[in-house]
Amino acid sequence: MDLLPAVRTQRDAVASADEATIGDARAALSEALNALLLHVATNDCGEEERRELDGALSPDAAALKGALLKALKVCALYRAFLGLPSLMEETRRLLSAAPAKGVASYLEEALCADIDACADPRALVCVQEVLRYMSGDGKLKKELAGFEMSGPAKKR
Repeated sequence: MDLLPAVRTQRDAVASADEATIGDARAALSEALNALLLHVATNDCGEEERRELDGALSPDAAALKGALLKALKVCALYRAFLGLPSLMEETRRLLSAAPAKGVASYLEEALCADIDACADPRALVCVQEVLRYMSGDGKLKKELAGFEMSGPAKKR
């Protein structure tokens, strides 16, 4: 799959960017990650392909943080999170550490606007499932491993 090398290339570009180029590098990383997630979300990728992608992406979650959190703005990408469980868990951990104001702008504003425009019922079901997972719904505190969304963010 040529989408994973593109994500890695853009991840490395962000790591080596200076102040003048960091914005463009982050945008390119977000586009590359969104393309990969859209591929997983819209194609019936086999278990092995998803497992390989999940194993390749989840250790890089910290380096992909901005792009992963931005991906939460797009309904069409949520099915990919369900297919990549380790990456979804790492994203949940990143989201739990994000400021409530940032969570609000991504989930209340951008995601809600995308939900309003979304005509794909399957994508909307996936959004519900992923958001339940991200909020820790139905999980014991010890199952969340210390990564819980703040009270205000959970209400979103």
